[in-house]
Amino acid sequence: VTVIQASDLIPAENSTGCDPYVKLYLENLPPKIGENEVPSEQGEVKKLSKVFRTTHKLDTHNPTWSESFNIHLDIADLEKAVLLFEVYDYDKMGHDTKIGKTKAVLKELEVVNFLNKRMENSAVLEKSDGEYLGLGDLCVILRQSPSDNQLHVTILEAKKLSFDPTKYHSAPDVQVSVTLAINNKKLANKKTSWRASTKNPYFSETMIFSIKVSNLSVASIICSLKYKNALGIKKCLGRVTLSPNAESLSGKKHWQEMMDQPRRAIAMWHGLINPKYQDKDDE
Repeated sequence: VTVIQASDLIPAENSTGCDPYVKLYLENLPPKIGENEVPSEQGEVKKLSKVFRTTHKLDTHNPTWSESFNIHLDIADLEKAVLLFEVYDYDKMGHDTKIGKTKAVLKELEVVNFLNKRMENSAVLEKSDGEYLGLGDLCVILRQSPSDNQLHVTILEAKKLSFDPTKYHSAPDVQVSVTLAINNKKLANKKTSWRASTKNPYFSETMIFSIKVSNLSVASIICSLKYKNALGIKKCLGRVTLSPNAESLSGKKHWQEMMDQPRRAIAMWHGLINPKYQDKDDE
């Protein structure tokens, strides 16, 4: 299968650009009763192949890939196989969003007439439901208190936490570890209590850190969402950094609003970012 190109892609409304790529894979054609498709017992259609992916193209609504993939398919599955194409907008922080999708029902293409020949086909993308491929979102409240040199960090809640479905049939226990750093040197670390088996935990827990107002311009708060694996070992799902030099725009904006409005509680949602390292003192 060769993915050639796409044109006039429309990214999500809140996207500032378009860095598209395509996922493709084979799955079973859902059974029908009359005109209605019948869902599988698990609520998902069985995949017949692994998921393949093109490279992502930078800042374009009309990408050209011309990338080929060899997908194994048993002849017995030909009559029930569907080739799925899903177009996503890549995000360097891991918050990819689906732009649209299309499919090719192989039995309708009469592929037996194209053995050892090239067959080209095009289709209009179905509008996406905005499927989100991020690790999850975390709501944090910041409040600085200049009179007593304190910074209040409230971990309110998290939502849409994404765990590997091949390893976790249900959500693992989670907590949030909050670290204060000044000039990239870690000074203090505090943790929420654990929340059991949930992808949408509610914490509403406040940590208070002592910090001079003069140090806020070189400080950062790192919120690491931890979970326990099957052996009870703590792992980091993702993190949020709030600082003047945060890697995310929301992290910078949140810190600046907190600086501009002392004594006021500023709440904001942040997408979890895949951790580049595990903090040893957090584990």
